[in-house]
Amino acid sequence: MRRKKSTIALGAGAATLVAAAAVLRFAVVPVIAQVPSDLDATARYAGTASLLDTAALESGDSENLFIQDLPVTASQRVQVIDTDGGTAVASEDLAMRDPDGKKIRDTHHVYAVDRKDLDAKQPPDGSGAEAHEGLAVGFPLSPEKTDYPFWDATTRDAAPAKYRGTSSTGGRETYVYEFHHSGPVADPATLEALPGALPKAAVQLLAAGLPAAGREEVAGALPGLADPVPVTYTAEVDTTFTVDTATGVPLHTAKAQKVTANIAGPAGATPLFDVLGYRLESTPESVDERVQDAADAARLLSLAENVIPLALLLAGALLAAATVWTARRGGGPAAAEPDASPGARDVPEEESEPV
Repeated sequence: MRRKKSTIALGAGAATLVAAAAVLRFAVVPVIAQVPSDLDATARYAGTASLLDTAALESGDSENLFIQDLPVTASQRVQVIDTDGGTAVASEDLAMRDPDGKKIRDTHHVYAVDRKDLDAKQPPDGSGAEAHEGLAVGFPLSPEKTDYPFWDATTRDAAPAKYRGTSSTGGRETYVYEFHHSGPVADPATLEALPGALPKAAVQLLAAGLPAAGREEVAGALPGLADPVPVTYTAEVDTTFTVDTATGVPLHTAKAQKVTANIAGPAGATPLFDVLGYRLESTPESVDERVQDAADAARLLSLAENVIPLALLLAGALLAAATVWTARRGGGPAAAEPDASPGARDVPEEESEPV
């Protein structure tokens, strides 16, 4: 009886281990392999910016209207602020500063994204997320060698982030994607910070800093324009993403953008000056941090997806083998045991009576 109970216990233990492996692989792993609800990641950049010096414009200093190649630093923070099932609501904040800490550019956007492929999702009610198309805050957790539609917040339009090949960053395999896009500025916050019109005198002053062909074009357009002169804006962006192949974490990013003010000319929009232009690249320290983040995430996923389920399956197989061995061992001839039935007691021989 004890041997039978032991066999049952071993079999139950084997079944439990196999079931645990299945639950971990098919129930727990999908939960791990998605954007975490507490995601809070910051990438840091360094580079240069060129911009209009508003003080020089106001004073009429035509020789110092533009600040060129000003050293700047920037931080880009992506934070999940809410989740709703398979949807994450994420904020993206970019802060750019000069060497004295003075603000050069700040942007803030909120997006609703799929927690696995990071594509656009229907924003939950009350989330405040803005409508967008394609990717906005990163790449899928398992990126592929393909082009992805990527959202440009300044023009509020999507364009392909094109796959360009495989490389290595910090010892990790990466995919490289290039994104190029240009178009009219449509972001309300950006437009609100820019003047919708400029006095003709200011336009003439700005035109003085243009190449000869540009000066002539502006001079030809100004007489037919109202005072103040209506101004429109266009943006152009170039970004190269180097993305971890196992986790989708961008390990290195190089980005360049310029916003140009235009006036109406005889042949259409005439570029007047660049309101802002910058070139940024991930700092080495930031790359190291992202490489470590990707390694940690990949290790956790591998443990949950492969190592631990395999260990549980092996342990289950060993217990199953022990169950079979125990069952077979208990199936041989049983040892003789005394018969304790009432009729099996020894009866002493009768003694012969004397003759």
